[in-house]
Formats: sequence, C-alpha cells, structure tokens
Amino acid sequence: MALTSRVNTKPSCGRATGLPCTPNSVLHPSIQIYRCIESGLRQWRCHPVCLSSASKAYTDRQKRPPVFHHRNDSAVKLGQCNIGDYIALNEDESKHACVVLRLKDGDVVELYDGYGTVVSGKLALSGGRQDNEESSKKNKSARLRRKRNVGGAGVLLETEPKHYEQPHPQWLVAVACGSLKGGRGDWMIEKLAEIGAAGFIPLLTERSPKIDTGGTSGREERWERLSISVMKQSLQPYKMTLYDPCSVQELVSEYIINQDKAVAFVGVEDAQPLHPFWVSSMQREFGTGLIIIGPEGDFTAEESQILEGHGTYPVGLGNKRLRTETAAITMLAYMTVAQSL
Repeated sequence: MALTSRVNTKPSCGRATGLPCTPNSVLHPSIQIYRCIESGLRQWRCHPVCLSSASKAYTDRQKRPPVFHHRNDSAVKLGQCNIGDYIALNEDESKHACVVLRLKDGDVVELYDGYGTVVSGKLALSGGRQDNEESSKKNKSARLRRKRNVGGAGVLLETEPKHYEQPHPQWLVAVACGSLKGGRGDWMIEKLAEIGAAGFIPLLTERSPKIDTGGTSGREERWERLSISVMKQSLQPYKMTLYDPCSVQELVSEYIINQDKAVAFVGVEDAQPLHPFWVSSMQREFGTGLIIIGPEGDFTAEESQILEGHGTYPVGLGNKRLRTETAAITMLAYMTVAQSL
C-alpha cells in the first residue's frame, strides 16, 4: 500500500499541531500515529510545568535529612527541649546512623517523637565511626569493633521543637487478624501505617478468637518497630498507635458510642458500594473514622447485628472476594485519597 494513498475526505489542517496541511488526502495510519505522538511530545516540551513541579518536589524530598526516633517515655521529652540541648540516641538509632547510613559528625538530622513533635540538629558522635574510621580501613576486625561500638551517638539541637497537628479525620482500622499467618499480618501493619492510619485495633471475633500480641510471639514489639520505621521512612510526624485487642461489643462501646462525631464503615461481602456512603458521610463533619474488617469467613449473624444496631455503614469493595489484609488496605487507601480530593 502506498504511504500517501488518497481518500475522499475533507482537507485536514495541521495548524493546531504545527504540522503541514495535507489537503484532499490523509497519510498512512502508521504515519498518522507517529505524527500524533510527535505533536504530543512537542506540546509537552512547551509546557513542562507538571514535570518541573514534580521534579522539584522530588528533589526537595531528597534533600530532607535523615530521621531518627526519640521515645517520649525516656527521661527527656522532645517537646520540652531547647536549642543547644543534647539528645542521646538509643542503641538501635545509633547503629542505624553510624553503620547503616554511615553519617559523619556534624551531619544534619531530624528527631521525631511519634506524637507530632519534630526538631532538627546536628549529629554528635562520641564513639563508633568517628573514633574508628582510620582503623576500620586497615582490617576487618577493626570494622567489627566499630559495629559493636555504636553507642554514644546523639543530636545537638539547632531548632526549637515544632509540633504538627494530626490530620482530620483520623482513621482507626479494626481488623480480625488472628488467622493471618506467614508474615501477612506484619505486611498489613506496614502498609496501613504507610497510607496514614492513626491507629490499629486487633479485633477478637467468634471466628478469630485470639491474637498473639505479646509473650513469646513478640508480635506487639515487632508491630511497634514497623510503625516507627514507617514513620521515619514516610516523613510522618505521627506514628500509628497500636491498641489492645477488643471484642466487637467493646469496639462499639469504646470507639463508636463514646466517640464524638465518629463514623464507622464495615466491609461486608455483596453490600452496597462504598462510594455513595462516603459521599453522604462527607456532608457532615466527623472527627474519627473507623474501618472494620471481619475475619476469614466474615462476622457471625450476632456480631453483624451488633454492628448494624449502632449506626455502622455496611459497604462493599466490588464483586471480588478479598483477603482480610487486602480489604483493610483497600478501604483505607480509598478513604485517604477521597478526603484529599
């Protein structure tokens, strides 16, 4: 087929795209596609606003200093500190600064307490990498000694503490996750914290009657570490709060009845879509949002009746049956994106 075969069509003009006019003819489809792409690229180059703003935002994020966590249960409260104060890092944070990030004395860092307080300062190394940097180049044993001697790092504050208000509404996620095995529970906690959940509530139901959050399992400590790690990685001043496990009745009493301006959504198979309920709930102000996800096999009839009797919204997430952790992450992601529009 000829590349410039003529067809009885109206003349096409290239004024809008900057292309030459082709009266009484059209080009071969492959040439048309190529010229459309070329025209689009030309217009995109002429209007690089979106690209430049996105690139600037990414560059600004890359310039943010490393973040470390300071526990408020220690003797020093981060919000009560002043410029010039010295804040000692714990052993884990010191190791992360000296060994993992290989920071030097005087590098700018930020401290988060997980409750909205942020302060900047310079790293002060009283041991570890600063003292052993020369010897670590000589042999492997010196490097091993340096890794063991990571205590003593701290931060010399250069700014006054700044407190950030927690965004509203705050979303709490209650999930019957006692049956999650093989790291699925840890993955769920990590992703919920990344998306921005204010708190997580392990839910005890008839089909998920227990959850190991302490003792020999170490799940509670592991989830706390995940929450802190996500806070630092995502540059969120607040870490996700981990609440004690509770039953359905306790959940209703504590987080729905006793909460002012609370709204609760329950993930139910074959229920009405989530969007209409979300639109209606946004017509009134609410301070706390609660997302409730049942166990594998769903809630029992009695548990569903308790939830429905206290004004919860049964909502569906499509015509697919989702796993417990997938449903929780999907619903929270929708809520956080929808409220930002």
